[in-house]
Amino acid sequence: MFQTFARAGAAALLAMAALAGCGGGSSGTTSTAPPAAGTTPAGAPSTPAQQPTATTGVPPKHHRKRPQPLGGGSSTAPLRVTARYTCNGKPLRAIAADGPVRVKPAIVKPGQTFAVTVTDPSAKVALVSLAGVAPKPIQSSATQQSGKLTATLKMPSYATCGNKLLEVEGDVSAEAYVGVSR
Repeated sequence: MFQTFARAGAAALLAMAALAGCGGGSSGTTSTAPPAAGTTPAGAPSTPAQQPTATTGVPPKHHRKRPQPLGGGSSTAPLRVTARYTCNGKPLRAIAADGPVRVKPAIVKPGQTFAVTVTDPSAKVALVSLAGVAPKPIQSSATQQSGKLTATLKMPSYATCGNKLLEVEGDVSAEAYVGVSR
């Protein structure tokens, strides 16, 4: 009698597993789903599908190229020593990188604002980051002013003396420096 219940229970478990989609198949059989709409079958040439943008859900009209440093840009050119300034009475020298970025004024005091201008006329988008000053990134998006991209940043009041790195990302990748004096 116990064997009858055991066989009935095993049969019920197998039936439930089959209905639930569990169970193994042989390694020689595979199942394929029909191709989704907009896809091409295997072996057919495929064209890249446009992906919707993150903010609008609308596919882009053209593919954006990766930012390319300009020939002789700041990432490949050596740094130049420029103006003198002081930090608590000690003399320091500002540094500058050749490239498509200009900083005015080049030397600031803590709490002072300064402008970072991308001089490349083909640039339409730029994000300027002030590195090594604060635990959280200090960033500003550049806007068009007089045909050039300009971002305004404020040096934090707790900034220490010295040359601070400015990184520019967007249509142009470059770097520049701003000096902090006291």
